[in-house]
Amino acid sequence: PSQQVADNNNNNNSRTSTSTISKVDDDDGWHITKEEDIPKGQRRLRWIDAQTRFLCRMLDDLYRTGIRRETDRPRTERCHRAIAKLLAMTPKNPPRIYESTSHPDITFAGLAQRGGEVLRRMEQCSPLQSSKGSSSKSTKKNGEETSKEEPAHDDGDDDVTTLFGNNVSSFSSYQNVYSNNKPPPHLSFTKFELPTPSREIYNMVLISYAKESGGLHVAQQAEDVVWSMISRVVHQMRQQQRSKIEQTITNECNDDEVVDDGNEEEPLSNSPHVVLPTIENWNCVLNCWSRSTDPDRAYRAYSFLLEWTEWNEACRNNEELREGVNLMDVHYPDLDSFRRILQCCLATAADEFEDEAEFNRAREMGAGVATRLWKERQTWYLALNSAVYRDVLRAICQSSELPCKSAKGSKALNDMARVFTQCREDDMVTPEILDVVRDVTTEKQFAQLTFQKM
Repeated sequence: PSQQVADNNNNNNSRTSTSTISKVDDDDGWHITKEEDIPKGQRRLRWIDAQTRFLCRMLDDLYRTGIRRETDRPRTERCHRAIAKLLAMTPKNPPRIYESTSHPDITFAGLAQRGGEVLRRMEQCSPLQSSKGSSSKSTKKNGEETSKEEPAHDDGDDDVTTLFGNNVSSFSSYQNVYSNNKPPPHLSFTKFELPTPSREIYNMVLISYAKESGGLHVAQQAEDVVWSMISRVVHQMRQQQRSKIEQTITNECNDDEVVDDGNEEEPLSNSPHVVLPTIENWNCVLNCWSRSTDPDRAYRAYSFLLEWTEWNEACRNNEELREGVNLMDVHYPDLDSFRRILQCCLATAADEFEDEAEFNRAREMGAGVATRLWKERQTWYLALNSAVYRDVLRAICQSSELPCKSAKGSKALNDMARVFTQCREDDMVTPEILDVVRDVTTEKQFAQLTFQKM
C-alpha cells in the first residue's frame, strides 16, 4: 500500500500533446525541439521512474529495519536530487487539460505524485527528536553525577486538531498521514543521519503539484504536504513541552540537584526542523486546485482558504502555539491567493470535465463562491485592481440565471450589478469588463448600469 501512488503513476507513463518533446540542453531543463525526440523523453521518464521506485524501496527498508545500506544509501542529498529531477521535467507553463492539443509543451502525468511519495517516506523515516539538551539529563544524587539518555517520545498522536480543539475545522489528512504515524523505536536510537525533509524539498514538491492537472486526489495530496509541515512543527512543540514537564517532575520526586551542562534548550522557532509553509507554499495548493478537474474545485479551494485563516488565528490566539511558533512565519492570504481562487471559480471549457452536467455544476459552484468572496472582501484587507474585478465579474456571470430578461431581475444580476457599481466607483472599468457585462445583460440593463442614454 505504501507504493500505491507510485505504482499507479507508472501505468500512465506520459500524457503528451501532438507537438514535440523537449531536448535536454543541461541537467536541469528541457527545450522543445522535434517530434523525433519523443523517444528520448520517454526513455528519460522510464529512467526517473525506476530511480524513484528504487529510492522509495530503500526508504521503506530503512523505516522497517533501521539498517543502513553499505551502498546506495537513501540520504537527504539523494532524495533532493531525485525530486529536483522530477521538477526539471515539468514545463515552465504547463497546459490545462483542454489545451493539451494545442500547447507546444508535452507534459508527463504523475511527476508531482512521485515526488510526494519520496517526501512522505522521508517524513516517516525522520521522527523529530527532542531539542538540544532535553534528551539527556545530568543530575547529582548522593554526591555522584549521573547521566541519563532518554529516547525521543512519540505517542503517535500528532493530529493538530487535538491541540486546538474546535479552533480548527479540518486538519485531517485525506491519506491518513497523521494517524498511526508512530515511528519504529530503532529510528529514535539510530546513530547515523536520517533523510530529513528540508525547506527546499517541500518547495520543489509543492511547485510540482502546482503544475499538475488531474482529479480530486491530486489537489488533496498537495494539501496533505502543507498540513504535514504544520503537523511536524506541532508535534515537535508538544514533544519539547512534554520533555520539560517530565524533567521537572523527575527532579522534584527524586530531590535531585540538576547540573547545568551549559546546553540551554534551543527555542523551537530557531530550530532547523521547524519548516512552516510560506505564502508561496499556500498559493501552490490553490494553483493546484485551479487545475483540478473536480467540478467542486471552487468550493474545495475556498474551504482550504478558510482552514488557512483558521490556522493563522490559532497561531495568534493559542497560548501553546505562540510560545513555539514565530508569528513572522505565519502568512496571510494575499491578492495572488484571491486571484487563484477566482481561477478555480472559472469554468471556461467543457473539456476539463467528464460531461456537460459536471461542467454546468462547476460554473454554478464557481459563481456562488465568487459571490461569497466578494461579500467577504473586506475581511482580507486587499486592494483590488481591474484584473480582480474582471475575474469576479466573469465568475458571477457564469450563473445560469444570466442573462436575465425579467423585469424583476435575479439574484445573480443584482450581485453582478453591485460588483460593477463598485468597480465604476473605484475607476477600474476597462473595455474588457464592459464586454463581460454587456454579454449577460439586455440593452436596457446595460444602459442603466453604465448611465447611458437609450
